[in-house]
This record gives sequence, structure tokens and C-alpha cells, in this order.
Amino acid sequence: MTITNQLESFVARGRHPRNVKDQREISFGFAELSTNADLHERLVNKGGVETLANLLGISQDSESQQFAALAIANTASTNSLCKKIVNLDVLESLVAYVGNEAGDPVGRQYCAMALGNLLADPDNHESIVEMRCIPALITLLQNCSDGREKESGTYAAFAISNIATNCSYHERIVGEGAIELLVALACCDDEEAQRHALLSLRGLCGTKCIRQKMLQKGILDPLILLSRSYDKNIVKEVSII
Repeated sequence: MTITNQLESFVARGRHPRNVKDQREISFGFAELSTNADLHERLVNKGGVETLANLLGISQDSESQQFAALAIANTASTNSLCKKIVNLDVLESLVAYVGNEAGDPVGRQYCAMALGNLLADPDNHESIVEMRCIPALITLLQNCSDGREKESGTYAAFAISNIATNCSYHERIVGEGAIELLVALACCDDEEAQRHALLSLRGLCGTKCIRQKMLQKGILDPLILLSRSYDKNIVKEVSII
């Protein structure tokens, strides 16, 4: 079976999966195909992304949900396809899953990664923010506030950092309580989480009135701590803030 036939088969089966076994086979198959960037355009044009969003919404199986979310995130890593993906009926499923506190943690992380990839294109900001993605991402960010699920914080901060490149959304982000959570994440012992937290805080610093709020919320603590980091990229972010 050719790759195109395989893709079309997954799309057809994914519209009406018969059982959990079927859901897992389809979502895993899509996830495997999505590791090849050369197939991303075909995956979008053949209806694969909508099929994955449908699986994410109807499946009660966490493994199927994880692979479906991962396949969407991988496909959204191709920047030239982001606008097309945003125009498909997928955003509601992604945002709802991220904001569902009872949802599978890994599935939520992959959905946040998908949103972060889509938000890398500034032209997509308005469409995604209007789907209430900011409160959903803050809910995910709260999962790591006590040291648990640092990966959740990393993916949430990644998406928030891309929104924070747009000053018009800074007040919304801060209004949801992001500063305290990002400061706490920046103080954790995971370098990837630290880096994305700092990127988010750096973006928010672009609004003058927010800088004072950051000082009040303890931003100096992680900045002093991370200025001694062995990671040159982290030190660079600290110096910019």
C-alpha cells in the first residue's frame, strides 16, 4: 500500500472508528506519518487533521488521544501550513482538551504544543486567542505550580511565549494570573521549562505597566538565580529581560 493510500485509509476509518483498537491504530498511524515533514501537506489536504481532531473529541482512550494530539502538533510544526490548519475545524478541540483539568496530562501537553506551533505565525493569534486559549493554557500551567508535571508548564509556556510577542494580548495573559506561574516555572530545575518561562516573561516586559507588576510578583528571584546558569541561552534571556 502506498503512503497516499495508507493516509486515505486512515482518514476514512477515522471518520467512524469502530472501537478502541481501531482508534489506536488510526491515531498511531497518523502520528507515525506525521514524523515525516514531507507528508504534512498531504496530511492536511487529505483531511487528516480534521480526522485527528474528531478522534481527539470522541475517543475516551487516553492513548488514542495522545497520538492524535501528537500528530496534529507535528503537522503544525510546518509553518507554511499553519494558516490552513487554523482555518480547519480543529481549534475548539485543541483548546477544550488543554483546558480540561480531568484530561490526560500527556494529551494536554501535546495539544498545547500544537497550539504553540500554530501561534508561531502571528497572523493566527486573533483566531486562536478568541477561542479562549489563554485561560486554557493558564489552567495547564497551574499543573506544575507545585513542582509536578514540569512538561505541562513547558508546553504551556511555549504557547504563551508566542502569544506574548503580541503586546495587545499582554493584559489578558497577566489578568489570568500568568506572572506568578511563570516566575515559579522559571525557578524550577528543568532548563527547557526555564527557557520558555523566560521567553514568556521577556515578551510581557514589552508592556511598560506590566514591568512593575513583575517586580511585585518576584521576577528578580529567578533572574538572579538563572544569571548563574551554565546554559548560555538562558543567561542571554536573563540579560535581555
